[in-house]
Amino acid sequence: MRPFIFCLFLFSFFYPSLHAQKTASINGSVVDEEGRPLIAATVVLLHLPDSSFSSYGLTNDAGKFQLSAKRDSTYLLQISYLGYRAYSKTLLLATDTLLGVVKMEAANTLLDGVEVTAEHLPVQMKGDTLSFNSAAFNVRTHDDVESLLKQLPGLEIDPNGVITMNGKKVTEILVDGKTFFGDNAQAALKNLSADAIKNIDITDTKKNKQGVETTEDEKTIDLKLKESAKTGLIGNVELGYGYTLPPRVVKNLPAELGNHRYKGVVSLNYFNPKFRTTLFGNINNVNESGQIDPVGDMRGASNNLRPGIIRSITSGMNMNIFASEKTELGLTYYYNNSLTTIERNSYRESVLPNNEYIRNSIEQNLSYPQMHFLFASIKHQIDSSQQISFRCRTRYQIGGNKRSINEETLGSNDSLENRLNQAYVSESMRFSIAPSLNYQKEFQKKGRELVVNIASDFTFNNNDSENNSLTELYNDNGVLKVVDTLQQEQIGMGDKQNYNGNITFREPIGTSNKLYFKLLGGIKNEQNGQTAYDIMGQQRIENTAFSDAYWRHYNYQELNITFKRKVEAYQLNIGLGVKRSALEGVVASASSPVIQAFYFPTGNFRFRYYISKSKKITLTYRTRFSEPQLQQLQPIINNQNPLVLRIGNPDLQPEYHHNIRIRLDWWEQLTFTNFYTSLNFNLTQNTIIQAQTFDENLRAIYQPINDGLTYRAGIHFGYNTIFKKLQMKVALRGGASLNQRPLMLNGILTEQLNHDYNASLTLSNKKKKIVDILATAKLVVGNALYANNSELNVSYINHSYAAKVRVTIAKKWNLTSNFEYKIYTNTGYGDAIAVPIWTAGINRTFLKDNVLKIELMGENLLNEALQVNRYNQDGVISEHQSILLGRYVMLKIKYQIKN
Repeated sequence: MRPFIFCLFLFSFFYPSLHAQKTASINGSVVDEEGRPLIAATVVLLHLPDSSFSSYGLTNDAGKFQLSAKRDSTYLLQISYLGYRAYSKTLLLATDTLLGVVKMEAANTLLDGVEVTAEHLPVQMKGDTLSFNSAAFNVRTHDDVESLLKQLPGLEIDPNGVITMNGKKVTEILVDGKTFFGDNAQAALKNLSADAIKNIDITDTKKNKQGVETTEDEKTIDLKLKESAKTGLIGNVELGYGYTLPPRVVKNLPAELGNHRYKGVVSLNYFNPKFRTTLFGNINNVNESGQIDPVGDMRGASNNLRPGIIRSITSGMNMNIFASEKTELGLTYYYNNSLTTIERNSYRESVLPNNEYIRNSIEQNLSYPQMHFLFASIKHQIDSSQQISFRCRTRYQIGGNKRSINEETLGSNDSLENRLNQAYVSESMRFSIAPSLNYQKEFQKKGRELVVNIASDFTFNNNDSENNSLTELYNDNGVLKVVDTLQQEQIGMGDKQNYNGNITFREPIGTSNKLYFKLLGGIKNEQNGQTAYDIMGQQRIENTAFSDAYWRHYNYQELNITFKRKVEAYQLNIGLGVKRSALEGVVASASSPVIQAFYFPTGNFRFRYYISKSKKITLTYRTRFSEPQLQQLQPIINNQNPLVLRIGNPDLQPEYHHNIRIRLDWWEQLTFTNFYTSLNFNLTQNTIIQAQTFDENLRAIYQPINDGLTYRAGIHFGYNTIFKKLQMKVALRGGASLNQRPLMLNGILTEQLNHDYNASLTLSNKKKKIVDILATAKLVVGNALYANNSELNVSYINHSYAAKVRVTIAKKWNLTSNFEYKIYTNTGYGDAIAVPIWTAGINRTFLKDNVLKIELMGENLLNEALQVNRYNQDGVISEHQSILLGRYVMLKIKYQIKN
């Protein structure tokens, strides 16, 4: 715990001792003309004479507020509430002050009540929308939107780009109320400058992208542009060059992945009321990647923490054309070319009945995928009650992979059981197109609505591979007894056609109730085939044991009826339904098809009780079932690793899930404090598990089967607040989970129980003009217990600490330092591993508005080489150690284009 204590000592003592000021508080309450408390009224202290933001907050459920600011200074206190005249008072904050009750007067006009003070409202509640003014936060010229959002109370962005607000996932990001970059929410974070944003509006997501009301707690962020950014060109251009120190020597490494480091970025955005376009390009070999996955999400800039060495070429464009007030067109094109090399050492310890084995491997992997992605959409408002939209995603990907593996397996007495030396090469092509149509109709009766969705998905893929391997098998005394040489070419082909649709009809019953009827169905046809040839000199002889084909036809129909009631005190949803699924599978080598049909009852229940305006408790129950994937069904043997064969099971049945969740949300506007906790329980019937079978030389065969029940339970909590006197933002996360899952090991059914615990604490200063500090500590404790042999139980502890610091010197100079320290300990196996990663840099800005930035930075200055991943699942304890990019120094120049 010493690093954690040291980290907190630096943050909580050293920083406040330099920057904390003697403060005084001001307290009061806000009521309307009849003496009723005004909830979420905005209270602001503006420092005089420059009217800069000093402190701000919202009134709580009792109408009370509390602010802190520097003592012996003069301030302008402003209180505002939608529909009321603004209240102002000049005061000298010499000591703690009790202002008493402030009675607000109703405004004659909306303009009188709001717009006069709009520029000085750092945060405001507008109905159910929480609106933040970017001027209240420290925004620097070269910050992107992601840097701005991270300063908002309660908002978090994890390393994978997932955004949450008070523990609720952000599912959509809009720009001025319009979609940006197709469905790619992350693009707005990376391609827009923070200083182009005027307001950040955060609301509950009312409808999903199919136009149906959401039942989950999700958030939408709407980025409101400044007037200067709504018309014209904004963007940035960045160039960088560096070198690896000391130079690394890696065999068979392409020149693009050598010791020279480079980076080039162009991002240009043009806006006007009728047209938006974005052009971007990125070329680098410093492990920054901007890939878009099939649903359009972009994953942003990871660097030294991404394993291997990656050369990435990315380019693309986005256009939004607002042809009229009723018609909007969108087009996104994206190209990515990645060249990646990864060196990885793996350790696996498998638990067998009355036996154990340890498998060690060394792997070198080179991959070179290229991908074209095209997304087109059109939205049209037919009239005031009808709208229709068409969307189409197209993806074309080609590439290959070269992999070499050296692997050996030791038995229970550390005796050598087998050894593998393999070279595997593959080339692949994949093409997919997915059009969809959405229609929404609102009827004359208020609340009556019809939503229709029709979608399809067509995928074609080919994969050619060559497997050259030498397998050595040993007897119990470690003496070589069999040498198996494999030189095999495999040609795989597959295609998929998927058609689905749903109709949702909403009928209001009175003013508080609604009835929903939903009918959905779909058809999926899939085909997967493989032909294997053994290569013997100049001959190619078909190997029938590894050649086969599988066809699957799957269709389903489901009918749901849901009753919803919403009143001031609570919300209630009750839904019942039935689902039918039918599967027909045909194996080319089998004499008869596999035909299955199932009927499942489905249901959902959701009750939300409002303890107060800012406190609520929610109870949810739902059922669902999941069909087996094609790879789990097809009986085609996968022998990419001759020591680990995998084969599907055409007789698999769907899993049936039941989930219960209870969640408490508590928000205290007075201190911007949010607390949430949830308790979850999930039961899975007909669990699909991997049956593991091992021969006398510990060669494994994995095949999925249905057997037993799976239980999962967990409790999670989150706490966010701002310590106003220290001007510190605090985020605390934690949780515990239990997971009991059946295992099939050599024909014996057993169970594995995992119970895991995690906690994290993040501290950051609120005022970032001169110093910006963020410190994080994380702890993960895991345990795996086996039903039949307690001696095989495993426990492990991983903990990490991180600190990010930026200091501005004389306005133009900035010093930055990022340090991350990860410690992997395990009481069951292996040694403790500590990995410190340190990055530091210095930069200076030039020209008017600081639009030019020159930076000298050093990445991974301690030249740590490892990334470690450890996990315990299905009776296998695994550890993977991957080689990181290594230390390099780079000089970067960045220029921002402004209107």
